[in-house]
Amino acid sequence: FGMSNILIKNIIEDISFPLSYLINWMFTIIVPVFKKGDKSCINNYRPISLIAVVSKIIERLLKKQMEYFFENNRILNPAQYGFRSKLSTIKALENVISTVLESFENKEEVATLLLDLSKAFDLVPHSELIDKLKYYGVEGRELSLLTSYLSDRYQFVKVGDQRSDLQCVRNGVPQGSVLGPFLFVIFVNDLPDFVPNKSILYADDTTLLSSNKDSMLNKVIINYMKERSFLWFDANKLSVNDEKTEEIVFSLSSKVDSK
Repeated sequence: FGMSNILIKNIIEDISFPLSYLINWMFTIIVPVFKKGDKSCINNYRPISLIAVVSKIIERLLKKQMEYFFENNRILNPAQYGFRSKLSTIKALENVISTVLESFENKEEVATLLLDLSKAFDLVPHSELIDKLKYYGVEGRELSLLTSYLSDRYQFVKVGDQRSDLQCVRNGVPQGSVLGPFLFVIFVNDLPDFVPNKSILYADDTTLLSSNKDSMLNKVIINYMKERSFLWFDANKLSVNDEKTEEIVFSLSSKVDSK
């Protein structure tokens, strides 16, 4: 059934160009979609990334192989709940709640720091991501394929019949892609190991938790965790969104200083 391996090998030079045209994952069309507010303000538009449908099929196959490799070899940090099979925001929230309830049983308070990153998916440096893929054991043709996937990408903005000039994308995992979110998960995989105590991640959202009976000591610990996480973000060229970062203290006591 179908085409034999010998036939494909003999015609590979003839079909390589049309196939590369069909499976073109190097170009992205950005369509700005209005959210609300002043239409003349660029910040009120959400960029929607459109990628060739056929390339998404190939990405899905590649993602399936990568998921098997990383999950089967237990490489992914258990603190990460984003873009993983059988895990979700609900599972992450259950972890937070169980931590708080267990701490209450031990008469401890829980200091939590909720960190949000600014344009995290767009800022991932390609060279550092490739280095991490190597570190985790991705090599040979697979590494070459992923390096090619990240390199020399271009995009343009389309509004109606008008389009901008092509712009080279030098950082970030491809928005609107199948593989991009999983590559981001790999990129932040070592963050929980760098920060002491407990971390819970959902993609680019990070929750740091510290439980202790001593409120002042707990504050010192959570501040140290914050410093460590900021060091990691700086080293990996990611930026924390201060406006969306929140600190919450869970306690059975009515006298809680959360500042």
